[in-house]
Amino acid sequence: MSPIAALFILSAFISVSSSYQLKVTPEETEFVRAIGQSMMLTCSLVDNSGDLRRLSLQWKNPRGVVVTESLTNRVYTEKESTEVNRLYITNIQSSDAGRYSCELIVAATKRTQHSVVLTIFKDITFDNAPNIQHPEIYTDALIQCRVSAEPKPEVSWRFKNRNLEQSGRYVVEDNGLRIRNISSHDNGVYTCRAEVKVNGRYDERRINVAVHVRPQFTKHLDNVQAKEGDHLIVSCHARGLPMPKYEFLKHKAKLTSVDESRIIIDNDNGRIQFRPLRKSDEGEYTCVAINDVGEVKSTANIHVLVRPEITELHNVTVVEGATATLLCKTRGDPIPSVIFHKIGFRYHYNSTNENGRILVHSSSDRAQLEIRHVTMNDSGNYTCTSNNSAGYDSKVGQIVVEYKPKFSAEMNENNKFVYIWPGKTHNVSCKIFAEPSADIEWLRHGRVIENNDTYHVFKMASTSNLQVRVKEADKSWIYGIYSC
Repeated sequence: MSPIAALFILSAFISVSSSYQLKVTPEETEFVRAIGQSMMLTCSLVDNSGDLRRLSLQWKNPRGVVVTESLTNRVYTEKESTEVNRLYITNIQSSDAGRYSCELIVAATKRTQHSVVLTIFKDITFDNAPNIQHPEIYTDALIQCRVSAEPKPEVSWRFKNRNLEQSGRYVVEDNGLRIRNISSHDNGVYTCRAEVKVNGRYDERRINVAVHVRPQFTKHLDNVQAKEGDHLIVSCHARGLPMPKYEFLKHKAKLTSVDESRIIIDNDNGRIQFRPLRKSDEGEYTCVAINDVGEVKSTANIHVLVRPEITELHNVTVVEGATATLLCKTRGDPIPSVIFHKIGFRYHYNSTNENGRILVHSSSDRAQLEIRHVTMNDSGNYTCTSNNSAGYDSKVGQIVVEYKPKFSAEMNENNKFVYIWPGKTHNVSCKIFAEPSADIEWLRHGRVIENNDTYHVFKMASTSNLQVRVKEADKSWIYGIYSC
């Protein structure tokens, strides 16, 4: 980069009295320095015919302020002797430009001075001009090239061996070149040129421009219904230049692979895998396709269906004539429907059965089978089945009806008379229904019959058999009334 100087040429002058003469070294009337440099000027009394005890040398800055000897200042002086005073200007800034004067003070009166002019320049610098730039296609794009210098440079542009004029699609701005409705035809190498004509300084920057294309979806994120426990993949896809990367949001918060063994996010191909899917994964998801010129979003919902699960079904014991309630609690999404049926019977219970004696009540998470005025025939095993679109679950509960003993209908009037003769054995049966099970005894004339050579009682579940063996000697007493 060539150095550039902005020169403000001012003449130096020397005012001399008949008795005193000053000299500033280096012996120049004007100095040109770049911003950031430093310099030193020495002022000396070279012809003195006066009394040194009464004189002093001082420097004044371009604003007429005396420069002090404070080393904490960027501009300061240093007196070597009464006849020599040095001026230091460090880390030169543009505000330091102007006339500096060395004055001879005698008896508090200025007798003479020697002035020089400091001119500041700043090299041409490209403060913001990336060599490769990718504006978005079909926009009014700015090719960035911000240039600075002192004095201010003129900036121009070339493209494909021709100068670009300020008209139509091209507008030269302080920060670069504006190209209206830029397209792929505008791709290529642009030259940003800066020149300071007053002293011929020049520099240039070559910028390679290639338009990029904002992402556009070719496949949006779709609404999905899937079952809890399934493996699920949701995906989106977009085109663009360069090819976009992908991010996923859940309820507008960035989604990360906290559990990488179960949830896998593919930022290169725009996919999320759930292995397996859980109810907690349900919600609103957003696919964001991103490249360096923009982004697009697609939003959809994942609805997780939960297979029914019966969480509670207890057995019930009630007394005959009371009301039995079999409660079946269930969960699932969507809310399951629940049906009851008694094992051994084909039909399912509706909301109202047997003229209102048997009812089914249902709510969101439970159903109950209510049987009023229960009888012994209501005892048995009942199945609760919970169904929804994700599947079903089934469990069995038992209703036990407690009732007092009842003789079987088989024990009719014909069974009340038994005929037997000596030398024969005969069995008499007594069948009882009861809940809980009843103890069965046989009696003769009010006395309990015990097992002996004549009688033997066999018990089998709800049936008791009395075996009677009649001997010849028993004829006088064995006949009569027996009670079960």
